[in-house]
Amino acid sequence: MKKIYSFLSKFTYDFSYSFLLNIVNLVIKTSFVFILPKLIGVEDFGYWQLYFLYSFFIAFGHLGLVDGVYLKNGGKYYKELNFKILRSQFLVLIGIGTVWALLLFLYSRYFVFDTNKTYILTVIAIDLFLTLPRTLISVIFQMTGMIKQYSYSLMSESISSFFMIVVMLVLGIRDYQYLILADCGARFISLCVSLHNAPGFIGRQVMDFYESIKEAFSNISVGIFLLLSNMVGLVVIASVRFAVEDQWGIVAFSKVSLAFSISSVAITATSAASVVLFPLLKRLNKENLDQTFSALSLLLMVLLIAAFSLYYPGVNILGWWLPKYSESFYYLTIILPMTLFDSNFSVIGSNFLKVMRKERSLLLINVLAILFTWGCVVIVRHYKLPLELLLGGIVAQSFIKMGMTMRIITIALSKVKYSVLYIAVLASALFYISNLLIKGWTGFGIYLAGCLFLMWILRGTIKDSIALLKSSK
Repeated sequence: MKKIYSFLSKFTYDFSYSFLLNIVNLVIKTSFVFILPKLIGVEDFGYWQLYFLYSFFIAFGHLGLVDGVYLKNGGKYYKELNFKILRSQFLVLIGIGTVWALLLFLYSRYFVFDTNKTYILTVIAIDLFLTLPRTLISVIFQMTGMIKQYSYSLMSESISSFFMIVVMLVLGIRDYQYLILADCGARFISLCVSLHNAPGFIGRQVMDFYESIKEAFSNISVGIFLLLSNMVGLVVIASVRFAVEDQWGIVAFSKVSLAFSISSVAITATSAASVVLFPLLKRLNKENLDQTFSALSLLLMVLLIAAFSLYYPGVNILGWWLPKYSESFYYLTIILPMTLFDSNFSVIGSNFLKVMRKERSLLLINVLAILFTWGCVVIVRHYKLPLELLLGGIVAQSFIKMGMTMRIITIALSKVKYSVLYIAVLASALFYISNLLIKGWTGFGIYLAGCLFLMWILRGTIKDSIALLKSSK
């Protein structure tokens, strides 16, 4: 008889693989940030960074087709998929990648006069051809709950890229052009590993051309809102960083960027949960969604609030390691509560909106968030207000996003309450009082005591939430 996992045990098993993937990626990226500037020239490192800035936009080249497949099939088991349709969409993505690659190649040859940028764009064109079809396979693993295969496929790219670049550096190769070629080769390896991990995907049965195009347009029409939501969410932080560089200079930009990088560690850990949750939620009975939402939101919030107790000891260690970046830790104190709201929004809220097929609501929330952020940027720059107010605006937009998400979900799921949002606000206020006003080990002690008191008050609810997730199928 097939073993049936509880929601919590299945989530824990899948999360371990997703978390491992994120940690591997984080370690590799951090290694490149600290090692490459020491070994290659300043100009070469600049072009290396430019390559990754350009490659960021590859993810949006499928125009929402992959997101449409994700939303239509999320929660199904792998054997339940219609491979005839999916193989056809795989071929369509190869075609889309070919068109984008050809256009980018022609643009780089006839409209770009910097030879280095021409070379980078040419490699990006190859990346497009390899990455778009690979993205579909990765999403198939993700939406069917095959997190082990999903993690292995993506880790193969990170690890092979890291290995090839390390070998080049050991052999004395310092030219950025060879280093980005290694990254391109790693994408090819990841595509091969993904196809190998997808049993029965490669086959002869496909839809005819016109049916394939019709299905592609159907997927794009469904997925475009989710694609735009993802793009808008990423633009928020980018807008603030560009504004800081323009208004306060490169030094302030560097220090603020470090603060955002440190805070992204929490987002990295929680995003591992986001990958796992969607297929599990799709398989839940509809009547269990409200209780599951409340349980997951509370447990995630409790874990993050507890993790914040490590802030002051951690900052002391980082201050010893990076003494020139003391201002970064001050900025980090201001923006860190953002992770309470953003993590709950991205991990819990957005996944529930996807399950309830409210992609347009998700897009609206993100658009309003970026408009609010741009408003803060304009006001702070026009009136030459302190940088702290702009960073506070980022925290405020995170709170607004979570609040709007809670409002939409409480309308759809009447039993859901705003209690988690209130807990997040209370914890943020305690964090600011402890680390901005009182400071030092005294502030640390006050936050820790407040955190323990909050856990004691919520002990019964926490116990009930764990029991609910254990019993959910």
